[in-house]
Amino acid sequence: MLGVATTIGNRATHPRKSALPAAPLVVLPRLTADYLKDNYNINGAELVYTNANAYRLMGWNNLHRLPRADEIAIKMGSVFLLGFQQPLDALLCQALFNLYQQGIGLRRTEGFGQLRVAHPFHWEVNNV
Repeated sequence: MLGVATTIGNRATHPRKSALPAAPLVVLPRLTADYLKDNYNINGAELVYTNANAYRLMGWNNLHRLPRADEIAIKMGSVFLLGFQQPLDALLCQALFNLYQQGIGLRRTEGFGQLRVAHPFHWEVNNV
């Protein structure tokens, strides 16, 4: 099984080109193979491992001068390891690259949902 890890981080302190992750993730519908297939064209993904913590995201709406509705977000540094039975092909690589470019979840225009795909820190090396 091929594994691809995605890591959530903080874009405010680490620019996109950094080797570190990019922004907290505002919670999205359950991260399942069907969700990834339907929304990001990532086929055959299986969630193998998760190390994630959530927190309550609070904010202020300056336009209305009222507090924003609280939301649940996944903390930066969280890891989701996706496994694939098939080898990486051009379509899957493009879909993962698009996920990296677009981000995932809600409030992406505010800098949330940035992630890293196949970060070298998560590569597993097997002596073959």
